[in-house]
Amino acid sequence: MVVIMVFKWLDQLFPPEYSEIIMTFTRKDPDLIKNYLKNLQERYNGKDIDGIRKDLVEKYKEEDYPKILIVTDMLLTGFDAPILQVMYFDKPIKEHRLLQAVARVNRPFRGVKEAGLIFDYVGIFRELEKALAIYTKEDVVQVVQNIEEERKEFVSLINETMAIFEGIDKTNYDRPTLMEAIKRILANKENTKEFEKNFKILRKKFELLGPDPEKIKFLDEFKWISAIYYAYLRHVNRVDPDEEQRYVKKYFGRTLKYIHETVAIDKIREDFPTISIDADYITKLEAKYDKLADKISDMVFALKKFMLVERTRNPIYETIVEKVDRILKERNEDRVSNEEFYNNLKGAIDGINEIDKRKIELELKNAQYATLLILEDKLGKSERLIDEIKSLFEDIGPSMFKGWSLKKSVEKEIGQIIRKKIRKYQFPNSNLDEVYDKIIDALKKSD
Repeated sequence: MVVIMVFKWLDQLFPPEYSEIIMTFTRKDPDLIKNYLKNLQERYNGKDIDGIRKDLVEKYKEEDYPKILIVTDMLLTGFDAPILQVMYFDKPIKEHRLLQAVARVNRPFRGVKEAGLIFDYVGIFRELEKALAIYTKEDVVQVVQNIEEERKEFVSLINETMAIFEGIDKTNYDRPTLMEAIKRILANKENTKEFEKNFKILRKKFELLGPDPEKIKFLDEFKWISAIYYAYLRHVNRVDPDEEQRYVKKYFGRTLKYIHETVAIDKIREDFPTISIDADYITKLEAKYDKLADKISDMVFALKKFMLVERTRNPIYETIVEKVDRILKERNEDRVSNEEFYNNLKGAIDGINEIDKRKIELELKNAQYATLLILEDKLGKSERLIDEIKSLFEDIGPSMFKGWSLKKSVEKEIGQIIRKKIRKYQFPNSNLDEVYDKIIDALKKSD
């Protein structure tokens, strides 16, 4: 009877599909429960109760609704739902059944969930120590933690993270202040690692603690750290936090809602645009920023993201990647001025655009163009070389199916054709094997 009353109460607060009851049914059930079963079967087109339960469980794990399952004597075994975050106990259970119940909520999930939250309305945890007695203390350390420990850890992490930004105005959210904070994060690897790790843990605990009074005391600090995180991801990683995987949105709904309501996200997006490298990049950069330092900072991280993505994926940019590496090394060694550094970065971006433009004009695919660039680096440009590249790929094309590089016999066959084709060239300051290895490596990257 209590379960039905709870269900009616939920029905007043949420849409009908928001919550469902999974329970056992018997012939001796009162009319109220029999009527609920009848209504349930009507909603599920006459399915039997086992089929309905299966549908409900799948919807709970995979879809937006239902968000709440009210369970009586069900789902203690064989129910694996990492999405389950909160469990409410209002019925005494003991021993292995208690452990089975607790285990339903403790599944870690995709780096966004590391623990579950249990509300104990009947003093159930007095039985937990008995249930865990069969294990050694080392095996069960921190298996269950009082919410007070979560509060302490949240406060400790807030203070630890804020200490990274000592001396920075923590009431200001403008670009210069957030840029100063970003520079502090990037000052050393320890700061970078600590900030990224701490924010992800803070986000979990912020969600877990709900309206906890201790959390509320640190709302301003969490808001400021969140603003830095948004700016950091956009400027350094060149991504928008709102585009993170759907699991983050699913697990941190309340936290993200709070951030969006209290942090000027649109202003951060405006102050920290993620300008992609293309033919219009420099024009957009010049229009956005007046200060040379801001232009340089954006170019550095735009190129780093470009290198991260393209270094192993697209061999046509190998010479540009090497060039950017040299440019950044010169800067780190203080061998160039700001103006020289800016012009060098601009030259690298112009080089990327020139590669893209020429590839389109020549109507070559990535593997063809990468091979052409390798040979041009040794032999210089010529129309004849372009024609010979096209001829080479007519010969090896039939063997270059998806995954060819995993088959040694195919690689050998392609290699023999390439060696035969390039043996006629004289390579100053290089030998045939060196050029061959570069071409094969480029083709494998294009596979």
